[in-house]
Amino acid sequence: MAKRFCNHVLLRVRASPSPPPGLRYLLLSTAAPTPGASPFIAGYLVSSCGLSPEMAARASKYLSHLRTPEKPDAVLSFLRSKGFDDDQIRKTVSARPQVLCADVERTLEPRFRALEELGFGGPALSELINRNSRFLCLRQDRVILPNISTLVQECGIRESRVLTILQRSSSLVSRSASSLKEVIGRADELGFNRNSRMFEHALCVLSRYSRATVASKLGRFARFGWTEQEALHAVRLGPFVLTMSDEKLRKSMDFLIGEAGQKPARLASNPAVLTYSLEKRVIPRYRVLQFLELRGLREGTMAFLTALGLPERKFLEKFVSPYVETFPELHQAYVPAATPGSSGCDTSLRHHLGHCIHCVPHMLEGMN
Repeated sequence: MAKRFCNHVLLRVRASPSPPPGLRYLLLSTAAPTPGASPFIAGYLVSSCGLSPEMAARASKYLSHLRTPEKPDAVLSFLRSKGFDDDQIRKTVSARPQVLCADVERTLEPRFRALEELGFGGPALSELINRNSRFLCLRQDRVILPNISTLVQECGIRESRVLTILQRSSSLVSRSASSLKEVIGRADELGFNRNSRMFEHALCVLSRYSRATVASKLGRFARFGWTEQEALHAVRLGPFVLTMSDEKLRKSMDFLIGEAGQKPARLASNPAVLTYSLEKRVIPRYRVLQFLELRGLREGTMAFLTALGLPERKFLEKFVSPYVETFPELHQAYVPAATPGSSGCDTSLRHHLGHCIHCVPHMLEGMN
């Protein structure tokens, strides 16, 4: 499947002549809105597409020439046949109102067929369009396919990974060729190895930010004691740290360095821990480990940052369940609603951990 997909892409890039003007199916006009929408269209957008009156008023400016519902009805019917539910239709029409003007046979069908040939179908196709409606107005032979070819041939990204990248960051291939090459160049400048999986993650992250924004995000790490090299090291290990808000980064650093006593350099070598939820993961686990250590039960066990990275089930098995009879209150505080055998209890703990964060420190104080 992946090999056929890659070969299909490369063949189409090499042998895709520009079709005659009369046969070109440029999908949707991105022209500026025209005032004076027909009276029925705002009501149609509300009743048939699920838009709010405010959203409908804005969207109707792009549809001033529509006078009857025949074409929009055909478009909605086509989208539903491709697996779009009501919410996805609402999002698509809101983001790209001009889709309601498209000719189903000459425009939408060829465009969707091309996406299906790239490996998208069913829910994956509707999710792709919802995340990036530009796929509805881009020529694949001029934009998307050449960009995919660049990722495969120039960057050495495996065929089996291309679809995953498209699903994670569709904007990476819907940009101009020069913009994509600029993103690739910035990943190289930051020292990412093109043969590593982190290079793929870096492309997805860097495509969201300008060069100046990335420089600013790197600079903020100095406030927490990281050198420039440590900041770059952390980003190479986990590009996702660039997506963290200033507040989230500050709170994580303050707790891990200030209360948990972790060295900044050690955090730079384990950047994933910065992204974990303080309330649902970091603080509860820290309190459990602190509880065990104060009672002499953590001798020879793994380091705190390693314990933070364990799946919830593994953490329970190693640090909570063995003490359920001796210290039942520890189990009750940490997992009041744990699900035995679950691959991860974080979801079920969301509704139960709020009081435990405060409960375990009080237990520590009362049982010493």
